[in-house]
Amino acid sequence: MYIARLTWGYAVYNNSDGREKRGEQVASRDDFHHDPHVRRGMRQNRRALLAAFALTLIFAVVEGFGGVIAGSLALLSDAGHMAGDVLALGLSLVAALLSARPPRGGYTYGYLRFEMIVSFLNGLALVAVAGWIVVEAAQRILHPPEVQPGIMIAVAAIGLLVNLVVAVILGHFGDTENLNVRSALWHVLGDLFSSVGVVLSSAAIWMWNVRWLDPAISVLIAVVIGLGGIRVTAQAGRVLMEAAPRDISVDAIREHLLRLDGVIDVHEMHLWSITSTQHAFSCHLLLEHGRDPHQVVKEATALLRDRFGIRHSTMQTESLLVHGEEHRRHPIFRDREADATVTSECLTMEPDDYPPARQPVKGT
Repeated sequence: MYIARLTWGYAVYNNSDGREKRGEQVASRDDFHHDPHVRRGMRQNRRALLAAFALTLIFAVVEGFGGVIAGSLALLSDAGHMAGDVLALGLSLVAALLSARPPRGGYTYGYLRFEMIVSFLNGLALVAVAGWIVVEAAQRILHPPEVQPGIMIAVAAIGLLVNLVVAVILGHFGDTENLNVRSALWHVLGDLFSSVGVVLSSAAIWMWNVRWLDPAISVLIAVVIGLGGIRVTAQAGRVLMEAAPRDISVDAIREHLLRLDGVIDVHEMHLWSITSTQHAFSCHLLLEHGRDPHQVVKEATALLRDRFGIRHSTMQTESLLVHGEEHRRHPIFRDREADATVTSECLTMEPDDYPPARQPVKGT
C-alpha cells in the first residue's frame, strides 16, 4: 500500500518497495473510476467473468474430444469457438482486473481503456471464427463426411446446459452495459446458438440421414457470431476513437446548457467515453456580466449528471468583460455595424445593457 499526496499532478510516495520520496507524475486515487458504485460493478464483473472462464474452459476440452470422436464439424466448430471464448473470457478477466488498478504514471485514467482494447480484439476474433466456420462448412457441404449423431447429441446437450449457465452468470451477475462483459457474453451466446444447432442437426441426421444439415447449420451459427463480432468491434472502435456516445446528443446538451440563467454561449464542447459506461464532458461557458461562475458551473454539473448521466465534467467559464477580443464575432453581435466596435462596446457595457442569453431551440 502507498499513500500519495497530489500536488498538480506530482506525488510523493512512501511505500515498502523502496519507492520513497520519488517524484512521479500520477493521478489521484480518488479519480472517477474509483467511485463506490463503479467499484461494486467492477467486482461483480470480475466474479462473473471468472466463473464463466472456468466453466467454458472445462467444456471446451470435453467438446473438442467429442467432435473428433463423432467426426462432426458442428461440434468441432463449436469447440473451436469455445476455445476462442476461453481466450476471450481470459482477456476480459485480465482487462477487468487491470481496470480496477488506480491511476499511476502517465495513465491518468488508469487502465480503463484496456477493456476497450480487449473488446475490440474480441469482436475481431468473433468475425475471424465466423469466417473459418463458413469456409469449413462449404467444403463439407460439397463432400459430406460420416458423423456419429449419438455422440453429437450427448456432447451438444451438455454444451447447451453449460453455455446456458454461463450466459445467465454473465447476463445476471455481470454489467451488460459494460462492453467488455457484453463482448464476452456475445461469445457465449454464439456458443449457445451453436449448441442448439448441433442438437437439431444431429437429431435430423440420426432420423433422416441428412448429413448436409450439419455444415448448413454451422453457416447459420457463423452468421450470428459474425454479426455479433461486427457490432462489438464497431462499439469498441467508437470509444477508442473518442466519439460521442450514440445515446447522448451533443446538440441537446448545448441547448439545455443555454437554458441556464446567465449562459450566453457554449463552445469548445467535447463529449467522449472512457469505457462503454463512463462518459466525460468538457466545454467553455460564456457568461453574462455579474453572474457567479461557481453557481453556474454547479447548476451545469447537476444538469449533466441528472439529465444525461454524465458524472465527470470539466467546464471553463468566460466573460465578455475579460474575453471580449476572443468573442467579438459571437452570433449575438452579428447585427452590430462593425466587428471592430464590438470589443470596446462589450468592455464598456453596463449590466443592464448586456446582451441577453441566446434562447434555445424549442422541443429539445
